[in-house]
Amino acid sequence: MMIEKIMINQRTVSSRPIKKRPKSIHHQIVETLGREIVTGGMPIGSQIPTESILAESLGVGRLALREAMKVLAAMGMVVILPKTGTHVLPRESWNLFDPNVLQWHVQFAFDDEFTKDLVELRNMIEPVAAGIAATQASPEQIEKIRQAYVAMVDAETHAEYLEADLRFHSAVLSSCKNRFIRQLQIPISEVLKVSFKASSTPGRDVDREHALNLHQALLMAIENHDPDAAVSAVERLIERASERMRNMRS
Repeated sequence: MMIEKIMINQRTVSSRPIKKRPKSIHHQIVETLGREIVTGGMPIGSQIPTESILAESLGVGRLALREAMKVLAAMGMVVILPKTGTHVLPRESWNLFDPNVLQWHVQFAFDDEFTKDLVELRNMIEPVAAGIAATQASPEQIEKIRQAYVAMVDAETHAEYLEADLRFHSAVLSSCKNRFIRQLQIPISEVLKVSFKASSTPGRDVDREHALNLHQALLMAIENHDPDAAVSAVERLIERASERMRNMRS
């Protein structure tokens, strides 16, 4: 199955092929249309082609297309209105905590504004969580943080390192006994995953050693029940990630 051209507002927008992968048809449609929206192929405020036209262009059935539109609507990317059709919503309506929406931004719309928003979100949540963790984390929770740190040290591949890094920060969030912050753990983990992938480079030992030192400082601050040191350590981690993202974009 392949999408070649979609007519939008009397103009033709070339799009990317739907790659064959072990995903359902409607998931493939969601990815194709989601990427088109994020990249501006389907501009904000525009009306998406009718179901019959779009189904023919994509080479898919109407039922699969209908299900895909429901997913995009749940992501806040489109609104389906009776009689007037389906329209692309403003970015402010998009669910940026959705893993797919985040990934599409990283791949196709990772601009300075998105980077700034990402860093600001981390600065609003992680230092507070780290400070609370330093005062309230149980021995078992601290051990999970330590195990994640050890896994970072022992990681043999870049993928293993990123997975352990995510576990480390997720363990810090989990050890914070604030119920509202803990509720944010899953969506924040998706944000962290994007941030880590965008700010890390495989095979640079000096960078990894520096990152490990910063993570160790955060671990020790939590172990020593020193909230000020924990806040300072996580702020340095976030600043490092921010600087690397800026450098990689320049």
